[in-house]
Amino acid sequence: MVVFETTIDTTFLCFLIDEENNGNKMFASKNLQEIVGRYQHESTQQANHIHEVRSREVRLVCLRLLCMVHVVRVHALICMYPYADHARAVGSQAS
Repeated sequence: MVVFETTIDTTFLCFLIDEENNGNKMFASKNLQEIVGRYQHESTQQANHIHEVRSREVRLVCLRLLCMVHVVRVHALICMYPYADHARAVGSQAS
């Protein structure tokens, strides 16, 4: 099954490269061009949907990272707070 899937992926990849490099004078067979053309609208819709989903996922990951950075900063401030009191106490004794 893996060989079959790899063959299909390779065929479509070669088709895309052929289309990009040769435009109207493609080397792909007319049958393959017709099949790809027949499903072009559906493929475009699926690609747009995948792009939207991935964009949302990327935004969510960025939001999570920002929240994690905020938590780390707050934690660092909390951890340093006792030392700030100690530094003020030592400073006032030196005066």
